[in-house]
Amino acid sequence: MKSTFRITSLSLLLSFLVSITALSQVAITAVPFLQINTDTRSRGLGEATVAMLNSPGGIHVNPATIGRKNTIEFYSPVSFNNGREIFRKPWLPGFGASDLYLQNPGIIFGFDKFSLGYQYTYLNLGEQFITGDSSPTPKDSFNSFEEVHTFSASYQITNDLFVGAGLNFGKSKLSSGQSINGQQIKSPTFTTVDVGIYADHTYDYKEMLITPSLGWSLTDFGKPIGYVREQGKNPLPMMMRGGLGLKMETKERIWDRTAFSIGGYASLSKTMARYKTEVAAGNTQFEPMGPWEVLFKSWGPYQRFNGQDYVELSLLDQLQTQTGLELIYLETLSLRFGHYYEHPENGARSYSTFGIGVHYKYFTLDYCEIDINDADHPFSGTSSMQFKVNIPFSLFEDL
Repeated sequence: MKSTFRITSLSLLLSFLVSITALSQVAITAVPFLQINTDTRSRGLGEATVAMLNSPGGIHVNPATIGRKNTIEFYSPVSFNNGREIFRKPWLPGFGASDLYLQNPGIIFGFDKFSLGYQYTYLNLGEQFITGDSSPTPKDSFNSFEEVHTFSASYQITNDLFVGAGLNFGKSKLSSGQSINGQQIKSPTFTTVDVGIYADHTYDYKEMLITPSLGWSLTDFGKPIGYVREQGKNPLPMMMRGGLGLKMETKERIWDRTAFSIGGYASLSKTMARYKTEVAAGNTQFEPMGPWEVLFKSWGPYQRFNGQDYVELSLLDQLQTQTGLELIYLETLSLRFGHYYEHPENGARSYSTFGIGVHYKYFTLDYCEIDINDADHPFSGTSSMQFKVNIPFSLFEDL
């Protein structure tokens, strides 16, 4: 069925958007869809990929990690349950909404010392119906969506050190621009910045090559935006990530391919969003901290109302943890296992993931699914598939 909403206030639609994180810091932010990890391989590893090189998921996780040398990569989600619309994936299928879906095609050009990438992310929120203040009868409708264009670049400073940066240009269209209950609702645009660093070093040990790695990134650094002209603004879901990786691969070659490799990854992430109180003309107002201020002032305890009581979250309680394990056989078959965890008062998302990848010549097909012990959770039944084409520059030389 189609997802249809009779919009009587802006908060109705916003509550739908943040329903998956209504207990967390991200619930106070605008455009929370920016924190959706759209890469199937990364999701299969519990999103623990800030320290993993050569992953398309790095384009909005850690831009320093994007690109394969002398290779063009094109990728897109695919789904065979949408009729003719195969290049998109359902989002939160537990809602039973056929027009709630994600699209995130992208392309990355990897050169000798640097890489350039572009990804378009589109979250369709379905058809919305506009009613009058006193009548439930729809008088108009529009399609709501959120989108972002991401341009990223990485540069290899030394054999072991990479840096990266990205620009995101987005729009959040939750209304048609009408006024509801005297409040004018707009569709804000925004610009954010991503920065990242990645380092690794390979050690030759007996019959193995061992590569420890580390990564750090700050994504969606930008000014707060607002939906309602008569009200204040909301901070963007700026995210800081840091993590480690360890990859081990055999020197043995079979059919000119690495016989076996195993990679383990672990990361921590934190939403960098806070409000501050300001007193003007005897009235206390809550204003979002700017991006520079929140970098220094969001490390202390965070207090929030959970619907019944005020609770205080320590810094450790505010951190999300991600772990992942990847096994690769003959550079052809990959098995992935991951886990994602948030504190019960800071999002309450705790789930395991399983993924599989098949690579043959220039083509890769990745699949992952989320295993969550709650049939009513919005993530229940969530799976994704992604198709990728790797075109080496040498292919053009042979033409």
